[in-house]
Amino acid sequence: MSKNQTCIHPTSSLRTSWLILALPLLIFLILGCDKNPTEIEDYNPEPILGAFIYNGRMIDHIFLDRVAPLDGYYHPDDWFIFDADVMVYPVDNPEAGDTARFREHHRIDLGWFYLPKFNNYLYAQSGVRYRIEVRKPSENIDLWAETIVPDTFVLTVPDHEVIDDTIWFPLDWNDCPLRLEWTPADSAGGYVLSTICQNIDPITGLHTLPLIPLDPNFDYDEPPDIQYLDVFRSNVLSTDVPAQAFNYVGFHKVMIQATSFDYVEYLESLFNAFETNPISNVHGGRGVFSGCSSRHVILIMQQVRRP
Repeated sequence: MSKNQTCIHPTSSLRTSWLILALPLLIFLILGCDKNPTEIEDYNPEPILGAFIYNGRMIDHIFLDRVAPLDGYYHPDDWFIFDADVMVYPVDNPEAGDTARFREHHRIDLGWFYLPKFNNYLYAQSGVRYRIEVRKPSENIDLWAETIVPDTFVLTVPDHEVIDDTIWFPLDWNDCPLRLEWTPADSAGGYVLSTICQNIDPITGLHTLPLIPLDPNFDYDEPPDIQYLDVFRSNVLSTDVPAQAFNYVGFHKVMIQATSFDYVEYLESLFNAFETNPISNVHGGRGVFSGCSSRHVILIMQQVRRP
């Protein structure tokens, strides 16, 4: 592995929105470990912000919590920050839209988060710098961060035919590593690869599929991961996805995201977080606010074909 990339193998997330998703719990756990630990009564539950804005999409799903301590049972809803004044607006391009304000919302699979208020929508545009501000004076919360949204790009899978973003011919471990190539995205500070086993049939969108290990001799103490992540700096425009990125039979979503450098730096720092806290572009708290542009391909994995 080159010095320009970092490989991540997280376990499955408690939140189903894949990237922003697995990270909040990991952050809570890591930030509970300080380089110089103090007594529990000195614990300071700092606010933590997680927000990703995608090129061409409405800005939504802003997560706002506090860092949870390690001395008790963790449940995301217990640390959610209610009644905050949350806004997002373009900094350097007034024509990119007006300020969007947000309200609390709850979903069983995601817990509490913020969504745009009614008729208060803002669509992210490439090359535009956006600023997020979060305030709740009664709890001394005053957060802000800025990010630039990367431009679109093209993702290709040279060795396989892709139709409607899908490789319809089933693959197996013999087809790995899977080669991916992509064109550069303007304003991107790096790229994030993710693969995740889908428990929803992408054709019907309805049928829940069982998790059947690709290894026919499956006998692990714990189930293998359903998700795989890899991080690349902006000069990397291709990768070979290894077999260990796919552990189950069925549909997988393989995604490349062009992101702002803030997110690349943030992810890389997570792996040194037991020695020092993760790097954050959120002023007044923790977390990350990142611009993204994404492309994906769906594929079907099967157990190794027998002769």
